[in-house]
Amino acid sequence: MNILAIKLRHVGDNLLPTPALALLNKRYPEPRLSYMVPREGGGADLFRDQPIVDEVIEFPSDRGGRIRLAEQLRRRSFDLSVDFSWDSRSALWGMITGAPHRLGYIFRKRIPAWPFYTRVCPMGRSHTALANIDLVALMDARPESADDLKLKLHVPEIDQTRAAELLKEAGMRDGEPFLVLHPASRWMFKCWTDQGNAGFLDDAERVLGLRPVVTSAPAPQELEKISRIVALCKTKPVNLAGRTNLLTLAALIQRAKLFVGVDSAPVHIAGAVGTPVVALFGPSGQKEWHPWQVPYRTIQRLAWSCCPCAQDGCAGTKRSRCLEDIRPEEVLSAAKSLLTSLQAP
Repeated sequence: MNILAIKLRHVGDNLLPTPALALLNKRYPEPRLSYMVPREGGGADLFRDQPIVDEVIEFPSDRGGRIRLAEQLRRRSFDLSVDFSWDSRSALWGMITGAPHRLGYIFRKRIPAWPFYTRVCPMGRSHTALANIDLVALMDARPESADDLKLKLHVPEIDQTRAAELLKEAGMRDGEPFLVLHPASRWMFKCWTDQGNAGFLDDAERVLGLRPVVTSAPAPQELEKISRIVALCKTKPVNLAGRTNLLTLAALIQRAKLFVGVDSAPVHIAGAVGTPVVALFGPSGQKEWHPWQVPYRTIQRLAWSCCPCAQDGCAGTKRSRCLEDIRPEEVLSAAKSLLTSLQAP
């Protein structure tokens, strides 16, 4: 079975179909599974060495690249295309393959789905990982155990070694317990305040008994945010911002006792490597995007009539008042509660 899976979103979104991809591998004898993700921001390197994927196809951003890709896909003789993206653009690419079996979601808006797919299912209101599993269930690829529901992410040894080296270079003792705080996102309206992050960092070791390690992507706006946070701190957290690729970040999070962050890709990376999570939500819905199959706590102003709003900040301001309202002691309390629950017999 020659299968093309399509997810034209960002890194965290692209991790959530991994249980469904694994189910397709179990369903068919000797399948060949290609996973198409965006070249820019899709996290292709995260999936390249994964056992459940035979090939990563990087979806180009330029017109010429897309024309060439269309010609290549048409020649590949795919038997099945699975579109996890729920929009007309990705639906078109499944259709371009000419695959006789094409799975996708009933669109919530825009144009009808029926011209593109041979089988469809609704998105529903469940977690996105479950919605992805529902899609492959159309081909009788169904979970049989709790392990089938978990996100899949293999972290290579080279990245494990690099994570250990970074911690050692930062003065961490071997085996010293720590937490990872990842305060930034490509979408800044999803981020907590600099003052809130600094307040959490200042009290984290005293309250939680874990040394705080700060991470971020190397993007300039993320590094600038980390610089502001660290400058506000009265203590000195370990700052590894911008010093990891995605897989080394995964290795670092895997070593941590706790991950704390906003609704962004590292929350799902933490879920994939089995690290407990405290996640801060603002405009996005935690019902669809909460940490998956790991112990977690979420903080969100669900009592507010406007939350979640699915907007890019309040009235388009790129600032989310529901996140700005969160206090450091709330995050510390959630983290303490989670860690205590993990120690209970």
